[in-house]
Amino acid sequence: MARTLTLSICKHMLLLVALWLLPLTAKASFFDPVSGLFFEKSGNLAMVIANPSGNKYKGDITIPGLATDIYTGYTYVVTSIADEAFKDCTELTSINMAGMNPALSIGNMTFLGCSNLKTVILPMNGQFSIGSYAFYDCTSLTSITIPNVVTSIDKYAFYNCSALTSVTLNSNAIVSSGTQMRHIFGDQVQSYIIGGDVTSIGSYAFKGCTSLTSITIPSRVTSIESLAFWGCTSLTSITIPSSVTSIDKFAFYGCSALTSVTLNSNAIVSSGTQMRSIFGDQVQSYIIGGDVTSIGSYAFYDCTSLTSITILSRVTSIGNYAFYYCFGLTSITIPDGVTSIGERAFCYCYGLKSVTIPDGVTSIGKDAFSGCQGLTSITIPNGVTTIESSTFYDCSNLTSVTILGNVTSIGDFAFTYCYGLKSITIPSSVTSIGSNAFEECTSLTSITIPSNVTSIGEGAFSGCSALTSVTLNSNAIVSSGTQMRLIFGDQVQSYIIGGDVTSIGSEAFRFCSNLTSITIPNSVTSIGDKAFRDCSGLTSITIPNSVTSIGDDAFSGCKGLTSITIPNSVTSIRAYVFYNCSGLTSITIPDGVISIGRQAFYGCKGLTSITIPDSVTYIGILAFCECSNLTSVTILGNVTSIGDFAFAYCQGLKSITIPGSVTSIGNGAFNGCQGLKEIYCEAVTPPDSEGDPFSDLGRSNILLVVPDGSE
Repeated sequence: MARTLTLSICKHMLLLVALWLLPLTAKASFFDPVSGLFFEKSGNLAMVIANPSGNKYKGDITIPGLATDIYTGYTYVVTSIADEAFKDCTELTSINMAGMNPALSIGNMTFLGCSNLKTVILPMNGQFSIGSYAFYDCTSLTSITIPNVVTSIDKYAFYNCSALTSVTLNSNAIVSSGTQMRHIFGDQVQSYIIGGDVTSIGSYAFKGCTSLTSITIPSRVTSIESLAFWGCTSLTSITIPSSVTSIDKFAFYGCSALTSVTLNSNAIVSSGTQMRSIFGDQVQSYIIGGDVTSIGSYAFYDCTSLTSITILSRVTSIGNYAFYYCFGLTSITIPDGVTSIGERAFCYCYGLKSVTIPDGVTSIGKDAFSGCQGLTSITIPNGVTTIESSTFYDCSNLTSVTILGNVTSIGDFAFTYCYGLKSITIPSSVTSIGSNAFEECTSLTSITIPSNVTSIGEGAFSGCSALTSVTLNSNAIVSSGTQMRLIFGDQVQSYIIGGDVTSIGSEAFRFCSNLTSITIPNSVTSIGDKAFRDCSGLTSITIPNSVTSIGDDAFSGCKGLTSITIPNSVTSIRAYVFYNCSGLTSITIPDGVISIGRQAFYGCKGLTSITIPDSVTYIGILAFCECSNLTSVTILGNVTSIGDFAFAYCQGLKSITIPGSVTSIGNGAFNGCQGLKEIYCEAVTPPDSEGDPFSDLGRSNILLVVPDGSE
C-alpha cells in the first residue's frame, strides 16, 4: 500500500515537471545569452523582440547575424527587429546591426524614445525596410548612414531626432523614390551626403529641407527630378557633377539663399535649358567646370542676380541669348578656346563693364552685346570677319572700339546709340558699312572711310551731331551718286577726299548745308551733276587741274561761295553749274573753255566783272541772267553765239562790247539791263536774232557804236 502510494506521488511530480518544462520547449521566443537579447523564431529565422519581463535594453548593443536558443541549442538567422523592440530604452547608447545577414526589416517604433542613442549602424546586406517612427525621438542621434540595401523607409522613421544634422544616403531606391527626406529625417538636417550608388534624385526628395546647408551629389547621378530641392532655404551652394544629363524645371526653386552654383555637366549647360528655371533667379555666381564645352542658347537667360561667371577653358561656343538680360553681371572672361558668340548672347547686360573677346573668336552674332550700357571699350579680334547687325547697339558708354584687320562688313545698327564713342578706326579690310551702323554716336567727331569700302547704307552716321570732319578714301562711295548727307548727316563741315578717288558722283554732297571746306585731290578727273548743289555754307573751293569735267548744276545754290578757280583742263562750263551762287564775287574762266551752258551763272548777284576768254564760242541761254551787280563783261574774240536772255536783268551792266565773231544774239539777251548805256558791236554785218536782244530798254538813251561801213 505504501509502495503504491509512493509510485503515484512520483508519477504526479514527474507530470508537474513535464508540464512546467513544456512551455519552455514549445514557446516561439527565446533568449540568446551571447547577445543578451530576446528573439522570436519562425522556421529558421529569428526576430529581435522586447524583453518579455519589461526590463529595458541598455548600453551598447550588437545585433548578431545568428542567435542560439539557450534551451534547445538551435541556431537561427537574425533578419529583423520587431515593432517597439527597443521602445523607450533610454539607456541604450549604440546599436550595431551590421551583422544581420540578410536583413529584412526594422519595425515600427522600434527605437522610439531612445533618447541617449548616439550611434546607429544599419545592416549592410540583404534588402530591408525601416518602419514608421522607427527612431522617432532619438534626440542624441547626430548622424546616420542609410546603406544601399535599404529599399524603403516609412514616414517619420527618424522624426524628432533634434540633434540629427548629417545624413548619408547610399540607397538609390530611397533617393530616387520621390519620398520627401524631411518626412523621414525631419527638417533640422543640415547636411546630406548622397553616396556613390545613387543614380537619380527623385521629385520632392529634399523639398522643404529648410535647415539643409550642404548637399553632396556624387558622380554617378544622372538625373535630378522636378522640385527635388524646392524650398531648401538654407542651401547656399551646389555642385552639379558631369554625370548629370537631365535636371527638371524647378529642381532648386525657392532656395532663396542659393547664391553659388558649380556646373560640371556639359549636357545641362549646353542643352538650352534655362538655369533660372532650375536654380531660381537669386543665384549670384555660376562656375562652369572643365567638362563643359558649350554654353547653350538661353542657358543663363534673365539671371538678373548674376554678378560673377567663371568659364573654364574647354568651352568653345556661347549660344544665342546665353546671358541675355543678366543686368547684374559686371565682368566676364571668355576663355581662349571660344570660337563663336551667339545672337544676343550678352544683350541687355546693363552692368557689364569689361569683356575680353579672345583671338580665337571668328563669329559674333546679331545683338550680341546690344544694350550693354556699362561697356567702355571693346576690341574685335582678327578672326572676326563680320560685325553683325546691332552687335553693340545702345552701348551708350562705349568710348573706344578697336577693330582688328580682317573685318569686311559692319552690319546695320551695329553701333547705334553708342553716345560715348569718340573715335573709331575702320580697318582697310572693310568693304561695307550697313544702314544706321553708327547712328546717334553723338560724341564721334571725325571718321575716315577706307578705300576698299564699296557700300555704305543710308543713315550710317545719321544723328552724329558732333561729326564735323569726314575723310573719304573710297572712290566707290564718292562716285556712286549717293548723297553724303544721307550717310553722314548735314552737320559735317569738312570733307577730305582721299587720293584713291577719281570721280565725285552726281549729288554726292548735295544739301550739305553746313559744309564749309572740301579738299579735292589731284586724282579726281570729274565732278558729277549737282555734286555740291545747295551747299549753302561752302565759301571757297579749289578744283585741281586733274578735273576735266564739271557736271550740270554742280555748284548751284552754293550761296556762300565767294570765289572759285576753274582749272584749265575744263573745256565746258555746263548748265546751271553756278546757278544762284549769289555770294560769288569773282570767277576766272580758263582759256580752254569752249562753251558756257544754260543758266551757268544765273542769279550770281555778287559778280561784278567777267571775262570770257577767246576759246569760248557759245554763251548759253540765261547764262548770266540776273547777275544784277555785274558791271563789266569782257567777251574776247571767238564767241559766235549769245543765247536767249544770256545777260538779261544784269541791271548794273553799263556797257558791252560784242566782238566781230558773234553771228547771232538770242531773244532778250540784254533784256532788263536798265543801266546799259553803251553797246559796242565790232561786227561789220549785224548778228542775226530771232527776236529783240534789247527789248525792254529805253533805246533813246543808249549809245550804239558799230564799225565804219557796217550795214
